[in-house]
Amino acid sequence: TRPRWHGCTMTATDERIDWRGTLGRAGEDCASRVVQECGYEVLARNWRNGTRGEIDLIARSSTRMTTFIEVKTRIGDRFGSGLEAVTHVKFTRIAQAAAAWCAANRPEAPIRFDVVSIEVSPSQAACLSRALESGHGAQWLRRNADITWCQGIQL
Repeated sequence: TRPRWHGCTMTATDERIDWRGTLGRAGEDCASRVVQECGYEVLARNWRNGTRGEIDLIARSSTRMTTFIEVKTRIGDRFGSGLEAVTHVKFTRIAQAAAAWCAANRPEAPIRFDVVSIEVSPSQAACLSRALESGHGAQWLRRNADITWCQGIQL
């Protein structure tokens, strides 16, 4: 049988792809471009606080606000939206990692927590698969996915 992922039938070559990692990296690349296009400077990507948490993107706005961004990339809504995936537990881990980053880097201005949700229709999964396999996943997502940037989340 053909492999299935989030209810989408994929091609035979898709078995070689580490879907979660590849799609996640492409989503983070796409989100990084989006925030840069909006005038933010990306300070760090995939910043880890030991084993206690990771922040996908840390960016600074033109007003010097430091923004901690969680990126969620989804095919379909079978497991909910990207914003819904940031639970209280997940937000707590992000906040703990952000506190550690702030202690080490002493940002000059206020901080904010954002979520960038990147959603792809299941009908586009085969096209996305080819883009990921060819190394153009971020560009494909930028042109074809629904991207929502939720600023100032609080749980």
